[in-house]
Amino acid sequence: MRTFPPASLIGLALLLPATGIAAGWLLREPAIVGALPGATMVFNTALCLALSGLALACEGLAPQERDRAQAVLGCAIAAIAVIVLAEHASGLEPGIDWPALHAWFAAVRHPGRMSPPTALAFLAGGACLATMHRVRRLWQGVGVQLLTA
Repeated sequence: MRTFPPASLIGLALLLPATGIAAGWLLREPAIVGALPGATMVFNTALCLALSGLALACEGLAPQERDRAQAVLGCAIAAIAVIVLAEHASGLEPGIDWPALHAWFAAVRHPGRMSPPTALAFLAGGACLATMHRVRRLWQGVGVQLLTA
């Protein structure tokens, strides 16, 4: 009987609500999207959470496959976060927020845009995933630990 590492089970536990919320946006279902009043998770946040869960779920793979998958997923998470932070800083809107997908739910200035603190958290998490298997020196290990914190 095969057992799954605890990190894989936690990753799967993150995937469930993230995919549910993403489906709520795609299906335009207010009961799912607005389940927690005042704490609406936009599509990109759900996507980054799902990618994070998927990265944790990869713990059961062979080491080389796991490292590669986690690095790729980390880069994708970090890229989304960097674009969102650039949007906040510059005021430009390249369309990554999926405004048409979010416009039906709430009248906000930037429909679908993840908040800066959330984007910073995903940037740190994505960078950690992308670099944690490449630690060769003490300072690199300290850097990954700081990103994790």
